[in-house]
Amino acid sequence: MIENLLRTAVRNFWKQKQFTLINLLGLTLGIGSSLLFVLWIQDELNRDNFHQHSEHIFQVMNHTQMGDGKVATGGQVPAAMAQAVRDDYPEVELAVPMSVSTSQLFIWDQESVSENGVFAGEDFFCLFTFPLLAGEKKNVLASPSGIAISASLAEKIFGTESSPTDVLGKPITIEGEEPLIVSGVFADVPTSSSLQFEYVLPITRDRSWKPDEWGGFMHHLFVRVAPGINMPALREKFGTMAARNMEDILKGYPGMTLTQSLHPMNDWYLYSKFENGVATGGPIEYIRIFSVVALIVLILACINFINLTTAKSETRAKEIGVRKVNGAHRSTLALQFFGEALLLTILATVLALVLSWGLLPYFNTLTGKEISLLSILPSFWGILLLIVLLTSLLAGLYPSLFLASLDAVSVFKGSKSFGKRGFVTRQGLMVFQFTLSVLIITATLIVRVQTNYLQSRNLGQAKEQLISFSLRGISSKQYETLRHELAGKAGISDVTFMNQRPYHVTNNTVNVSWNGDKSSVSFHTHSTDEQYLKTMSISLLEGRNFSANIQEDKNNFLINETAARAIGLENPVGTLLEINSQEGQIIGVVQDYHYQSLHHAIDPLIIRNQPTWAQLAVLKFSAGQTREVLESLQQTFKQFKPNYPFDYTFLDEAYAQLYQTEKTTGQLADLFAVLGIVIAVLGLIGLASFNAAQRTKEVGIRKVLGASVRSILILLSKSYLRLILIALVIAIPVANYFIQEWLAGYAFRISIQWWMFAVPAGLVLVIALLTVSGQMVKAATRNPVDSLRDE
Repeated sequence: MIENLLRTAVRNFWKQKQFTLINLLGLTLGIGSSLLFVLWIQDELNRDNFHQHSEHIFQVMNHTQMGDGKVATGGQVPAAMAQAVRDDYPEVELAVPMSVSTSQLFIWDQESVSENGVFAGEDFFCLFTFPLLAGEKKNVLASPSGIAISASLAEKIFGTESSPTDVLGKPITIEGEEPLIVSGVFADVPTSSSLQFEYVLPITRDRSWKPDEWGGFMHHLFVRVAPGINMPALREKFGTMAARNMEDILKGYPGMTLTQSLHPMNDWYLYSKFENGVATGGPIEYIRIFSVVALIVLILACINFINLTTAKSETRAKEIGVRKVNGAHRSTLALQFFGEALLLTILATVLALVLSWGLLPYFNTLTGKEISLLSILPSFWGILLLIVLLTSLLAGLYPSLFLASLDAVSVFKGSKSFGKRGFVTRQGLMVFQFTLSVLIITATLIVRVQTNYLQSRNLGQAKEQLISFSLRGISSKQYETLRHELAGKAGISDVTFMNQRPYHVTNNTVNVSWNGDKSSVSFHTHSTDEQYLKTMSISLLEGRNFSANIQEDKNNFLINETAARAIGLENPVGTLLEINSQEGQIIGVVQDYHYQSLHHAIDPLIIRNQPTWAQLAVLKFSAGQTREVLESLQQTFKQFKPNYPFDYTFLDEAYAQLYQTEKTTGQLADLFAVLGIVIAVLGLIGLASFNAAQRTKEVGIRKVLGASVRSILILLSKSYLRLILIALVIAIPVANYFIQEWLAGYAFRISIQWWMFAVPAGLVLVIALLTVSGQMVKAATRNPVDSLRDE
């Protein structure tokens, strides 16, 4: 029986080569794109899952609520919390503090390299299962003079001929430190890890580590909870930890409350965005979006199959009638047609695997991933099988039931009732297909417009012709000498020093008061110098800038417009302001500018005149002199720190990097839009050519009776136009709803304009009519003698 079904299916495929090819190509594109995104989604969902007990590992998050009702969430908690958890929380098996990522210069022979790493508690490798190639996880960080390094860093310093065990016990030199002893070598941290580092030092070596201090929020804290613990009760217990231990400190900040929460490891990456103390989203939003869009593309391909199969039902009607007369059961016929759909889907899946393999390098470049078919998770093959079955059901279930239900008597009588039933179904599916196409194209267009808006919006500060470089290793006493040296170079006009990147100011302080009143508002602070406003082209609205000639300006402040409103004074210039026991005057108000990405609203900002706290320099250079400026900049840097590698960044590139997610999203949306259009066009070509063939004699008669080619084209195309217009009426409100929801996640966003819907609608309309017209022109221009020859 199976052999007979296969033979019949192959014969029908060969007999209808054009429709088989269209179906095969459409299914291949639909399944191939779905497979690529299954790989992408798997990679996203499996971040951090390589750790043992990952379901029991949490990060302690801190939530600060001020009098204005806003809740700021951060991953840094007081250092004393680590020991308090060990002493008071028997539910917790391990509590490991860790610093924020920091850079160290490793020196050997005549070479050096700057690498990022962390300071961590001695149970770090017990909590996290980063594979150790050499050393014992309980002892790696036990000694204050020990250091664990990655396999890559070990190769750089000791050479490729040294094995990890050979490296153990060898001395290693860090700039400004006594020689350390390699106590462990760990495998390179995979890109699927949220934590990225090349070395781990004992936290006792961190100068900012004060294990008994409750006042500072400078370190992360990770805990592993014992299995079977009542998590709601533990979360409630954690929530008031800081408040219980910081009661005396919090008395000085009326209106401020502190709470803590446990953020599961499996959510660190996917739910990394917090709003008012609650994890509301992150990359999971894009996973959901593209999961739906990938399914839509697959459905578009299946719609093509259904439409073309039901359209061809009339050509197979007599076959069905004969088989029924000869005793074929309805279930046997349904199995035949479903088997054809399954066979075609399997062929398309094989081609889709080949297509995915060929496109994977391009896809990795597009998404910034390192996905390899060799690293595919076993679940991928289960998902692939599910896609095959789902596609077969979507594509084959209705056609098989529809064709198997045809009545043999009606078929031999020439009844068209079954044809009308299939025609109505095809129309409905075509409306659905056009609707999905408009949705995809509209979403793609608006993602593009929003991304362009983010990258081109006036920030209130410059980003072009600016270079930043780290001041690490250069003494603060040398800053003015460095500024003088650089300012004398051709092409360099201004130089400023600052403690944070100008587009990523994150320092947050709540210890602010003015005229003796404690603040109930959270302020951001940025430490820089008197050249900052000029170099970054920031406008001063009131008062004056810092001056190197006024000694008191070391303690004075500039604020932005939002901070002036928060203070609530009509004329804030001259107001006494106190931050962490530093008292000074507000000497100027600068125009609000974007010192964070446009995902964030502009919050109150205080600019401090503290160039000795600077960690990077920013210089402005003349257009057309980039190469000369970089050469002189590198030479000058080497004069101050010959052992340090010189790394620089163009600030316009750094700013663009803030929106890499949006850029990738736009590129993926482009890919989906093209796929959706191609698949829809394939279906239209098939249906239009079939309808044109069905109406060949009608067209011939009309031409004999004097109808023009133009009138025939209008006649044949108007049914498609009606379907497209119905799809537009459905798609535009639906697209508007979902787009408004997506844009709500941006503090600064575009306004929806009518043309953003008109352009996709017009594009779909033009593409569809051109596709249909191409087939209809052939029918309308055909010689009626040929059309009517057999009458």
